[in-house]
Amino acid sequence: MEDYLLAQLNEEVILKDGTQLKAADGHVMTKQEAIATNILSQAMNGDLKAAQYIQNIQLNAKIMKGNK
Repeated sequence: MEDYLLAQLNEEVILKDGTQLKAADGHVMTKQEAIATNILSQAMNGDLKAAQYIQNIQLNAKIMKGNK
């Protein structure tokens, strides 16, 4: 199941009306991009769990950068 879910993240988002979801710059968004955009939006609207998740990602990235 994990392999299927990971593969699906790279697929394009198809909306209910059959059109593709596009980012502000015009490119077609992947499911992964749409999820990330949604998490960012939730954090900006005051969702503490979403904000904490983003902070954890930033901390992990900083730690990984320091280990290289």
